[in-house]
Amino acid sequence: MESVNISRDVVVYSSLINWVVLVEAMNFFNKMVGQGISADVVTYNSLIHGFCQLDFWKEATRIFNHMVGHSISPDIGTFTSLKPTSVTYSTLVGALCQTGRVRTAQKLFKDMQVRGLSPDLHAYSVLLAGLCKNGHIEEAICLFESVKSTELESNIEVVSILINGMCRAGKLREARKQFDELSKKGLVPDVVTYNIMINGLCK
Repeated sequence: MESVNISRDVVVYSSLINWVVLVEAMNFFNKMVGQGISADVVTYNSLIHGFCQLDFWKEATRIFNHMVGHSISPDIGTFTSLKPTSVTYSTLVGALCQTGRVRTAQKLFKDMQVRGLSPDLHAYSVLLAGLCKNGHIEEAICLFESVKSTELESNIEVVSILINGMCRAGKLREARKQFDELSKKGLVPDVVTYNIMINGLCK
């Protein structure tokens, strides 16, 4: 019983030491940034790895978002540290697409599948929205069609994202076709879908 308590104490103290070291590392990071020194991918990877070691995935993802938001491209070390789940991948793909790094997002999406993680519908919708937003409508259409080869079934949100992308790209005929086929798929358009079509036709 005593050895168990000692073992637990070691784990607790080790975690506290790691946390204190990480807090100090963050202080150095903030000081560096405050002095106008730009962090590089090595800096960010160190922080991400530190948070992941303590299972602070939310903080690790926040550091990742900060990294891509400052135009620092993640490398293999970044993703090795994160050991992401399907949800984490979706978050990272979304963050990359928000900053226009669609190619990196696509590579990450493929890496997710290579690692044996099957993208869920949310993961598909995030990448689909990113492709549409950044003007890659043909690739968005291909991605949408690829969902059919999975066991997933598109919902109204996913189809609305594609319709919106088509309207923004001037493909009104294709958007109208997708809209007209909703009933065949057992989907009912909502106010978002109708607004997309109305806005697209009025431009």
